[in-house]
This record gives sequence, structure tokens and C-alpha cells, in this order.
Amino acid sequence: MKKRERNVFIELMKNSKMSDRDIAKKLEISQPTVTRIRKKLERNIIKSYTAVPVLSEIGINLISFNFGKCNDPRENMEVCLKKMIKKEPKITFTAFGEGMGKNCLIVAFHKGYRDYVNFLTSIREECRGVKHELDSFLVPTLKDHVLDFSKPITSLTLKEKKKTSNIKK
Repeated sequence: MKKRERNVFIELMKNSKMSDRDIAKKLEISQPTVTRIRKKLERNIIKSYTAVPVLSEIGINLISFNFGKCNDPRENMEVCLKKMIKKEPKITFTAFGEGMGKNCLIVAFHKGYRDYVNFLTSIREECRGVKHELDSFLVPTLKDHVLDFSKPITSLTLKEKKKTSNIKK
């Protein structure tokens, strides 16, 4: 990613509602250049823009990170997770991976502990034929718990820039 593209990308990560004119002023480049870069980023890098809610304010008081184990994860767990995603709107993310003796991850939002327990019961009923273990890590939501990925992405992007500039020297 070129320097100007990276800078526009970082500004959009910080505030996607910022106008091209305001980004241009801040970066000291022309507004048409920002518009062209934004369009390119939206084609190749930016999937969508979204609101970042304060979860506790909308009645979500727990986030569960559920780590599962299945003997045949690709076949059985994938079928199970697809069923669960359709059935459970609480699920926000699923993935296969390795670590801590587990091979899948389910992230879900809950109104409270009872809602979480019902969620686990639902998972166990839906995936009855699959031999799996499930361990959870529960996180209470607070006003300062915001799912904002702009900070790590902007800092990683800047670190990547420094690495590339050091290599060129």
C-alpha cells in the first residue's frame, strides 16, 4: 500500500464518516485524490462501514468466547456451526484453528448469564451427534468495552510502513 493510500485508510479507520474534503485538509492533499483513493480502497480493502455500538447500552451484557473441540472438526463442526449461525443470532463470529487443545471458536453476545446458559444448551442440542468439548471465557460489557479495531490496524499498518522503510535503507 502506498503512503497516501495508507494515510487515507488510517483516517477512514479512525472516522469513516469524515468527508473526503476533511481528510484532504488533514493530509494536505487534494480532495479528488482522496476520493480516488477512497474508491480504490472500497474496491479492494474496505469491505463495509458499520456502526460501533456501546454494547451495554443496547442490552448486551456478556460476550462469550467459546472454544470447542471436535474429533473431525472440518466435517462435523462446520456442519454444526452453519446450523447454529442460522439458529442463533447471538453468534457474531466462528472460526477453525488450533490452540489450548481446541479447534474451533464461537463468539456470541448475550443479554445476561441466563441467556448465555440457554445458548450453551442450544449448542449442545444442535450438535448432539458431534463429540465435542466446549470451554468459555465470559467478558462483561462496560461502556469502555468497544469493539473498535481501528487502533490495532492503524498501529500495525504504521509498523509495517516502518519495517518497509528500514528495509529500503
